[in-house]
Order: sequence, then C-alpha cells, then structure tokens
Amino acid sequence: MTDLLKLIRDLCLRRRGPQDMPYSVRLLLIFIGAELIIDLLVANALGYTENSLSRFLLITSFKLIALNIVLSLRDLRSRFVQTASALMACSVVFTLMLFPLQLAMTGFTPTTQPQDVTPLQMAAMWLTLGIVVWKVRVDANILRQALNAPAFAAYVIAIVAVVIEGVL
Repeated sequence: MTDLLKLIRDLCLRRRGPQDMPYSVRLLLIFIGAELIIDLLVANALGYTENSLSRFLLITSFKLIALNIVLSLRDLRSRFVQTASALMACSVVFTLMLFPLQLAMTGFTPTTQPQDVTPLQMAAMWLTLGIVVWKVRVDANILRQALNAPAFAAYVIAIVAVVIEGVL
C-alpha cells in the first residue's frame, strides 16, 4: 500500500508515468469508486446534491470512453487500464486538495461584485487556479507518455478534458 501511495505521489509530481501503474482492473475500479465517494461527499458538503451522481457518471464515462478512443486510434489500447488508473488516482488527489478551497469559496458566485469578495475567497480562487494548472500538467504528462505523443498534443487533450469537465 505504501508503494502505491508513493507511486501516486510521484505521478502527481510528474516523476513517473502511467507505465509504472500496476495493470489491474480491480485497482482501476477502486480508484473510480474512491473518486465517486469523494465526489458525492464533496457535493453534499457544498450543497450540490442535485444530479451529483449522474454528473459524476457522465464525466467519468466521457473521460474513460475518450481515453479508450484516443488510445485505440494510436494502436495503444493495451495501455488503457494503466493510463485510466493513473488519471483516476491523480483525480482523487486533486479532488481532495480542492475540497477545502471550495469550502472557502462558499457564497461566491459569478455575479458576486468584486467589492464583496473576501480575502479568503480571493486566496482560495488563486490557489484553485494553481491546482487546476498543476492538474492539467499532470494529466498531460500521463497522456504524453501513454500516447507517445508530443507534449503539445497531450496538453491540448488535457485542457479540453478540464474544460469539458467544468462545463458538465
């Protein structure tokens, strides 16, 4: 277990890639389940209980199907389980890091007037932006190694995935 946690840490620090993940469908399902539980707990704590399960299932299905398609197009379908496991494991970490910041931004909406934003909310927004950029870099690193693709292509895919996840 300690080795797995170190591996996830190294993935998040971009020291290792998806090829270092064990090939285990069971482990992938555990990461998906962990992300589901954490996502539902975060949604409940923030008061976003309406459609949170269907939103999670839609986003996760989209990410996994898109990953499968992209890997298949590159004839690298055999890398799916390890790549999906790496992406889901890192997603769990980033969700846990963003949760306290989301709590700090409670009450902030896109229509909030600038003078009504508290210093804590402003700091939380900047930290959230930094963590989202970090997540894009980690996802791009995983995708670059899994797809044997140029960094630019991996970044484009990672950015599109984050934007789509934000929209959904």
